[in-house]
Amino acid sequence: APQFNWSSGQIQLRDLAALLSAGCELTSRAAVSHPSEIDVFAVASMGFPRWRGGPMKAAQAHGLVSMQLALRKFQHDDENIWSDSAVLSEAIKTAQGFDAL
Repeated sequence: APQFNWSSGQIQLRDLAALLSAGCELTSRAAVSHPSEIDVFAVASMGFPRWRGGPMKAAQAHGLVSMQLALRKFQHDDENIWSDSAVLSEAIKTAQGFDAL
């Protein structure tokens, strides 16, 4: 198995990027009607702190452009986990994030 020497910050970024990618995928497939539903689920069942929100809000707080760049950087590892999406691009384009979708 490959060995990685990642900092806790790098691990957190990869984790958030994977959750963001999955949330965008669910939104694009209309499995949820709005990205905020991903956050509600994450708070209710995944242990995300209520005050922080879920992965979509956390990604937005981190900066959607920087998250998109991270996804593009991680894609070479496994694009099934870290895929850029039209949902993310649209949230960036509107400059209002996921709230505008």
